Amino acid sequence: MKKPLTHRIITVAALVVAIVGTLFLLEQYYLGHYDNHSMRIQGFYKEEKDSLNVVMLGASEIYYGFDPAQAYEEYGFTSYDFALPSNPISLWKYEVEEILATQHPDVIVMEVTSASYNMHLVYKESANRYLTENMLNADNKLEIAATLGEDDLLTYYLPIIKYHSNWADLKNNLYGGLNRLTLQVHGTHLTKGHIASDVMMTVTDTIDMTGVTKAKKLSSYAEVELREFLNYLKSLDTDTEFLFVLFPHLWIKENASRYYRANTTKSLLEAEGFNYIDFNQKIEEMGLDQSTDFRDREHLNWSGSDKLTTYLGQYLAENYDLGSRDLSKKSLEGWETVVEADHLMKEYFADDSTTLRTDKNGRKKGLSGTFMSYRTLREYQEEILQR
Repeated sequence: MKKPLTHRIITVAALVVAIVGTLFLLEQYYLGHYDNHSMRIQGFYKEEKDSLNVVMLGASEIYYGFDPAQAYEEYGFTSYDFALPSNPISLWKYEVEEILATQHPDVIVMEVTSASYNMHLVYKESANRYLTENMLNADNKLEIAATLGEDDLLTYYLPIIKYHSNWADLKNNLYGGLNRLTLQVHGTHLTKGHIASDVMMTVTDTIDMTGVTKAKKLSSYAEVELREFLNYLKSLDTDTEFLFVLFPHLWIKENASRYYRANTTKSLLEAEGFNYIDFNQKIEEMGLDQSTDFRDREHLNWSGSDKLTTYLGQYLAENYDLGSRDLSKKSLEGWETVVEADHLMKEYFADDSTTLRTDKNGRKKGLSGTFMSYRTLREYQEEILQR
C-alpha cells in the first residue's frame, strides 16, 4: 500500500534535516579548521557588547606581545587581542568593521609590521580563511571572498568542501572539536586572544635600531592598501581613536629592510595625523633583554610580553580616556577567571622544578586558551598540591 503523500514529504524533509544537521556538526566539531587562531576570532564575539576599552589589532606580534589579563589587573581597562598570523593590510578595513559592529572601544591599537610585508604577504589566503570562517558579517565575508580570495567562492560559505579531505586526521580533528567546545562551555577566551610562550631565542649580530631613521619604500601594493585604509579610518563616524605601533623585534641583516619600510609607514601615518609609537626605540625604557625576552626574531616570549604590556598599558591609561565599562556580573567573573589563569600560567613558566609539557630543550609548551591550555593548567595545579 502506498504511503500518503504527506507522510513521504515528512520523511524526505526529515532526511534532508538529518543530512544537513550531520554536515553542520561535522563542519563545526570535526572537519572544520579550528585551532587557537580560530578560537581567538570567535572568542572576540563572546565578549559582552561594548565591554572593551581597547582592541589590539594586527598580526602575531600582537598576540605574543600584549597580555589583556595583565593590563586589566594592572590598569583596570578591558582589552582583547584581535589578531591573525601574518595579518595582511588588505584585511584591516574588514577587521575594524567587525570590531565596531559589536564594540565601541576607546582606542584601537594597530601593530603595523604587516604594512612592511612584500607583495606575497600583502594578500594572504590563510589569513582570509581565518577571518572569513570565523567572522559574523556575511557581507564582509562575501566581499573578501570575491575580491581577495584565491579559492572557489562556495568554499567560503561551505568550508567543509575545502576541508573534507581532512576526515582521516583524527587527532587534529578531535582537538579542533574540543577547542570549539571549550570556548562554548567557558563562554570567554581564557587569555583574551593572547599566546604566552616559554621559548627563548638568543640572536647574535643584531642591529641596534636606536635613532635609525633610514627609510625604504613600501611595496606598491602595500602603500595603496595603507592609503586606502587611512582614508577609510578618516571617513568613520566614531569616537574610537586609533594608535599605530611597531612592536619590538630582533633586527638582523636579513629582516632590517622591514624596519626601514616601517619608517616609511611612520611618515605616512604622521602626515595623516595619526599617532605612532615605535617600541624598538624604547627597549631600555621597557627593560627588555634581547637575550631572554624574545621567542624568535619577530616575537616576544612571556617575559618580554610582561614588560611590554606594563609599558603600553600605562601609556594607554595615561593618554586615553578609558572610561569605565558597565560590565555584567558574568563578564566581571570572566575577567577574574582570566586573571587567575594568567597568574597560574606565569607561575608555571617560571617554575623550573616542573617538567610538565616541556620539549627536549626544557621549554614549556605555549598556552593560548585551547583545550590543551586548560588541561595543562589543571594538571599543573594538581602537581602543586601534591608537592
